[in-house]
Amino acid sequence: MQELLKTGYFDKLVTRMTLEDAPRGGVRVIFEVRELPLIAEIAFEKSARGEQAASINELARRRVDLRVGRPFDPVNLKKATKVIEDYFRSQGGINVKAEASVENLMTTEVKIVFKITGTNF
Repeated sequence: MQELLKTGYFDKLVTRMTLEDAPRGGVRVIFEVRELPLIAEIAFEKSARGEQAASINELARRRVDLRVGRPFDPVNLKKATKVIEDYFRSQGGINVKAEASVENLMTTEVKIVFKITGTNF
């Protein structure tokens, strides 16, 4: 089950494994999984293009896998907001706050919108 979860395609909170006695002896292993939706779009509310590019580059540099086409993982989203805040603070930003909202486009796709506030960034 751990190998299955390591793929990053399934929701870790609802995935489970159960064992049952099989009719002819042995055991039956049942995996219950929920596939994570894919990220269809990442947008930045009221941000300049440079800020968007800098944020995306910093996420890649810090190995936070939040990009279009990848499964949406809420844990990575939380890491991403922290990385973005830390980056803009390191660039002289004051009271920098990164907030992310998730919009369900379909049951299999989401859009992530970042809103970055503060001064001097």
